[in-house]
Amino acid sequence: MTVHHARVLAVVAVLIGISALVPTAACTGARQPFDEQRALAAQGDAQAQFAIGVRHANGRGIPQDATAAVHWYRLAAAQGYAAAQLNHGIVFRDGRGVPQDHAEALRWYRRAHAQGDAAARGAAAQSNRWVRYATSLGLLQDDAEAVQWYRLAARRGDNWGRTNLGFAYMNGLGVTKDDVEAVRWYRRAGDQGYADAQNFLGTMYRDGRGVPRDMVEAVLWYQRAAEQGHVTAQSNLGFALASGVGVTRNRELAVRWYRRAASQGDAWAQYNLGTMYDNGRGVSQDYVEAHMWINLGAAQSSDVDRELYVKLRNFIAETMTAEQLAEAQRRAREWTPTPEP
Repeated sequence: MTVHHARVLAVVAVLIGISALVPTAACTGARQPFDEQRALAAQGDAQAQFAIGVRHANGRGIPQDATAAVHWYRLAAAQGYAAAQLNHGIVFRDGRGVPQDHAEALRWYRRAHAQGDAAARGAAAQSNRWVRYATSLGLLQDDAEAVQWYRLAARRGDNWGRTNLGFAYMNGLGVTKDDVEAVRWYRRAGDQGYADAQNFLGTMYRDGRGVPRDMVEAVLWYQRAAEQGHVTAQSNLGFALASGVGVTRNRELAVRWYRRAASQGDAWAQYNLGTMYDNGRGVSQDYVEAHMWINLGAAQSSDVDRELYVKLRNFIAETMTAEQLAEAQRRAREWTPTPEP
C-alpha cells in the first residue's frame, strides 16, 4: 500500500477571482451629473476618468459599453490611479472590451498592487485566487512572487491565501521551508472551516511535521474536511478507519468514506475500495466491483501506483469468469464521476 501524500493544490482550468469590476469612493460619480464628470475626465482628472469607466462597464446611467470602459480605465491607469490599474487588469483577464490577455492582466495587477491605495491593494489580493493558474502559464516571475500575493491575501483574512502560504512553507516554494510556519497558516484557515487547510493539517499531524505526530488529531482534521466533501480527506479518513490508526477500526465506515471519494474520482480511494471488495472487508466480497474500482484507479494513476494497481487487478481477473470480467469492464467504461454538492 502506498502512502497517500498531501497533494499539490489543483490548478484549475478557469480563472477564479473577483467577478465584478472594482468600484471605489470615486464611483460616487453616480450622484454627479454625467456631463460634469465627463468634462472633468476630459481635463485629465484621473478619478473622474475611472468613474466614467465604471459607469460604462456597468451601464450606470448610460448605455453599457465595454470598449469605452477600457478607454477610460486606460487613461486613469496611465496616471497611476490604482483602482483603474486593477480594473484595467480585470478587463484583460476576462476579455471585456479587449482581447483576453493574461500576461497583460498580470502586468496591471502588479502595478495596482505596488500602489499605496489600501482599497486597490485589498482588491488585488482577492484577484490572486488565480495566481496558481498564472504560474502554470509562466506569467509570474517565480514562486517568490506568488508568495507575495499569497501573503497579501492571507493578511487580509483570505483563507485561500492562508492555505497557499502554508503550502509554500510546507514545500519551500518561494520561501525557506518551515513546517512550523506552514502549520500556523494551515491552522488559521482550518479554524475558519477551510477544508483544504484542514486536510493539510491532518497530514502534518499524521507525519509529525511542524507538530508532534498525533494520529488522533490527524483523524479529527481529516474528518472535518471530509464532511465538507473534500475528496482527499475522505480518502485519508477511509484509510484511517480501515487500518484503525488514530481511531477505532471500522471497516464498514471506511467503505463509506472510500466510496464517497472514489465516486468523485479519487484514484487512491478507488483502489482501496476495490481491495475492500476483493477481501470482503466492510462489504460483501464481490470480484466484479473489486475489478471495476481498481481498474478505474489504475486508469488515472502512473508509475509505481499504476504498476501496483494493475498487478492486483490482473490477479483478481484470474479468479473471475469471462462473464464477470466482461461485466466489470463494462461498468468501468460506463462509470462517470459524481462530484458532491
